Amino acid sequence: MVDLGLYVDGRNPAQWERPWREHYAYLLDLCAEADRAGLHSLWFTEHHGYADGYLPQPLVFAAAAAARTERIRIGTSVLILPLRNPVEVAEQAAVLDIVSGGRLELGVGAGYVASEYALYGADFDGRSEATMRGVEELRRIWAGSAVTPSPLQEEIPVWIGVSGTKGLRRVGEMGEGLLRLGQRYLPLYLEGIADSPGEAEPRMTGPANVFLTDDPERDWPLIRPHVAYQWGGYHGADDRLTGGGDFDVEEFCARGLSTGSMTGFLVATPERAAAELRELIADTPARTAYIWATLPGLPEDLARRNIELAATRLAPLLADTLVDPTGPSREEETVIIRRPQ
Repeated sequence: MVDLGLYVDGRNPAQWERPWREHYAYLLDLCAEADRAGLHSLWFTEHHGYADGYLPQPLVFAAAAAARTERIRIGTSVLILPLRNPVEVAEQAAVLDIVSGGRLELGVGAGYVASEYALYGADFDGRSEATMRGVEELRRIWAGSAVTPSPLQEEIPVWIGVSGTKGLRRVGEMGEGLLRLGQRYLPLYLEGIADSPGEAEPRMTGPANVFLTDDPERDWPLIRPHVAYQWGGYHGADDRLTGGGDFDVEEFCARGLSTGSMTGFLVATPERAAAELRELIADTPARTAYIWATLPGLPEDLARRNIELAATRLAPLLADTLVDPTGPSREEETVIIRRPQ
């Protein structure tokens, strides 16, 4: 079984801008809709200094989402760990876990934007090692008595977003979850798992660039400018902080998920999205995939229909995805999907 979640970046571009209080209220409404619809999780990402207000404090917004929801799990993807004091993160995570009733999924990473490190006065060059040390410190803090109150969960799920050779192996050795989707990350991660202490099980989660519609051809002219804005900013180095950028959005979307979960974009029906997601995560210990809840400035009706389609059509298709029938049950916290030999 692979669960389905939603990804939120909180951007509010000038050309579609609404008052910030109204914008955040709308995003929290979408979170509540996802909860009522039965989706598995919400994941909040992070950047700093964007002109469109890209969500800078995911744990704060996650706490607001927790207060508006009852069942859905609450995650970060990713919290840029080296920008923060581990004690502060441990305390905030503990409070959020309690407020949410034990629903926190803590995804962390190193980030990649030098100006964000300069803003915080943090060491950009040492960010990867700082991320790993930070996770180890979080585990020590939670296991001790320095943080009170303690998290509600006996062990908060931690996911680490890395892609390099050393990092993939290190995450496995630490026995933590890998915040990546796709077979190409798996061999090195499993090598690390084999060398990890205890009985760590491999587990993967991650975002996928997917947006759902009943009729992609009909809705593409409405969706196109919002995909172009969202991803043009990542592809145009000079425009990264303002959005836009000059890149071929049609070619980007034509890739779908064929080149990776975040290196193309799939605007599709739930059935096609399920087929591509199944191929992406086949033969991996994927637990969750999360798609976009909305896009920057997207009309509300399209976003709400996307969430409805995710819950009613895509999630059931992924629930039957490639579970190893010989393995332990879901209740035993196993979702190993045909682990390679």
